[in-house]
Amino acid sequence: MRAAKTAATPLWRAAPAAKAAESARPQAQGDAACQAHRRPRRRDEAGWLSPWYLGYLALFVAGHLGGVLAGRLGVSELGKDLAAYYMDGAHYTAFSAVFLGLYSGAFLQLSAVALCGFSALGGGFLAAFFALKGAVFGLCAAGVFARGGARGLVVYWLMTCLPELCLLLLTLWLAVCAQRLAAALLRSLGGAGLHARPMNGTKTLLLRYFTALVLGAAVCAAGGGSAVFFAGVLL
Repeated sequence: MRAAKTAATPLWRAAPAAKAAESARPQAQGDAACQAHRRPRRRDEAGWLSPWYLGYLALFVAGHLGGVLAGRLGVSELGKDLAAYYMDGAHYTAFSAVFLGLYSGAFLQLSAVALCGFSALGGGFLAAFFALKGAVFGLCAAGVFARGGARGLVVYWLMTCLPELCLLLLTLWLAVCAQRLAAALLRSLGGAGLHARPMNGTKTLLLRYFTALVLGAAVCAAGGGSAVFFAGVLL
């Protein structure tokens, strides 16, 4: 009897404990809900090490090699026309004209990549974009080599490598974010209920797009200056 009396909890102690447990239960449920809705950082969001970034880069390299092969075999005359344009010193006399030409191309490419993010099929469009971009570069390099040999190829890379390589990195950086938004839109069309995530992805994509435009302007200014300098010396 004495043990039963000591084991029993008095009412004046049990009531506050019950109230504390009831008040702590909604807070615990809210914390559990936040943890459930908190999205972990996925592997495809790892920035420059993203598999999408590496995949688009591989498509560019494959397209470049294919373009070089097609140009060497004489399949297309586009490479010769591009080579004639890039190796003409008259196009590099004025810095303003060179800058406007470079930046207009950068603006169109960055805008095309950003627009792919607003389509559920944007991942496929981005893959085709980088493969085609690499093929055009390969055709141009093959045409320049056929026109001016190894020296012409060196001159071509000195005049165009800086803006084009930097623009490639900017488009890849933007493409990873565009692909992420396109994938979210595709999942939302399947009824996954991801309406908030596409909105957040849209803000991130627009921020990257305008940042890439500013960085692209700086790159084109530096590339235009170097192109005018090397054209005056080597052409």
